[in-house]
Amino acid sequence: MKSTHNYNVDKLLAAESTTKKQRVAIEALKKYKTVAETARKLGVRKRTLQAMLALANKRMLAAEIDTLMPDKQVLKGTSTLYRTNEDTGEKEEVLQWVKTRQSDEDNLEAIQHVTSELVKELEGKKNPVDVEVETNDELLTVHVSTDIHLGQYSWAAGAGFRGNKQAVAVTYSKKYGEVARNVASIREVEDTVS
Repeated sequence: MKSTHNYNVDKLLAAESTTKKQRVAIEALKKYKTVAETARKLGVRKRTLQAMLALANKRMLAAEIDTLMPDKQVLKGTSTLYRTNEDTGEKEEVLQWVKTRQSDEDNLEAIQHVTSELVKELEGKKNPVDVEVETNDELLTVHVSTDIHLGQYSWAAGAGFRGNKQAVAVTYSKKYGEVARNVASIREVEDTVS
């Protein structure tokens, strides 16, 4: 009987990260070839067996990745591409890959290097010169607020907000009204002082 799963059972059995319980399940999978038949023979639910095999596979991959990870890179996660087997209807793993990113320490090191190079370019340059500030009373100051998601219901989960979209819009209007009043009152104080 041909196996209908994508687990590399020999590799999983050889992995140091595989637990005794996982080994029993993997050896049964090697014998019975399908996840459904193996689960039935072991007396467990199919989803329980799938979760156990996925965890064993994930631990094995993590151990391999640690040895293969390039310097100054950290594991960001893994992605898996699945397809549905037309004969069995089971979801099968087709491909799995690892996502990495530059380490925080390496990013900080790069920022420090660039900053020190920029400072070297400024050495010996003249000090900044004071510039006369010109103002225009005909201009309006705009306070930009971005990405507030007034049309989404993400407020309840993300910010603990319990209400509706209209209440959110009213809250923002009030707050921006306060900002405008504060700016106007500061301006009045400046006018009386000068």
